[in-house]
Amino acid sequence: TIKEQVRCTWNMMPFTLMPVLMIVQMVLISNFCWNMFCPKGGISETMSPQMIVLGKGLDFSAHCCAEFGCYVQMHEETDNTMRSRTVGAICLGPSGNNQGGHEFLSLKTGREIHRHFWDE
Repeated sequence: TIKEQVRCTWNMMPFTLMPVLMIVQMVLISNFCWNMFCPKGGISETMSPQMIVLGKGLDFSAHCCAEFGCYVQMHEETDNTMRSRTVGAICLGPSGNNQGGHEFLSLKTGREIHRHFWDE
């Protein structure tokens, strides 16, 4: 079940406390993953529930780039000053669209940020 998957993800995290945003995204990413694969005994042997309902398939290069909870450096707007050009963030998982963006929790602001490019 999704609760079991969330419990497993929770126990794999190196953090003892997590913000509410991370917990919510953990449930959403578990639901996203649950619907991406064909269930045993489902109505289709080859099409996932998400493909049947939304017409979206899993693209490994777009949806599986960074693992939930991993630390990344996101690129920020730059100019010719001495300000930092990257900011640390925690990956919250794929955004679910076909372009392949991911959602991140910014360690600088504590807000959710959508990015297409980052460094692990």
